Amino acid sequence: MLTLRSEAASDTSFLAELFAERAAPMLRLGGLPEAQVEQLVAMQHRAQTLAYQTQFPAGRFQIVELQGVPIGRLVEADTSETDIHIVDIALVATRQRLGIGSALVQDVQARQIERRGRVRAQAARDNSASRALFARLGFAESDGANPAYVDLLWPSPTVPQRDWRGG
Repeated sequence: MLTLRSEAASDTSFLAELFAERAAPMLRLGGLPEAQVEQLVAMQHRAQTLAYQTQFPAGRFQIVELQGVPIGRLVEADTSETDIHIVDIALVATRQRLGIGSALVQDVQARQIERRGRVRAQAARDNSASRALFARLGFAESDGANPAYVDLLWPSPTVPQRDWRGG
């Protein structure tokens, strides 16, 4: 059974490993010594953690568990009375492409239908898997302020269409 629970201090090691699983391979491509890769990954993880906590102080930082075992992370934040921003979805490699990411996003969408709200997200331009997931679930892409990312929007079917870039 897939469940979500709030992040706790005891999740620090798991979250660091989850981050390293995504970040370290890119750094290794540069031919850096492993010790330097580990230092850079740790520094990037601390920076991401601080940025998320600063940008989304009321965010919901959750651990994704499958049968009680941590397999990922979901971070989401309310951006208005009705809108939610999916800040981060990360799953361990062995649990990717199994429909878990889709299930997490669909759960957010279902809650938003009840709230009559929209769901926003961002994906790196070069992250074709993430962009395809959001496209399959009805998200529209738009160029955002950061050229490395695309903005994604799912307008709840119960909400009248409006320009979403400004609010």
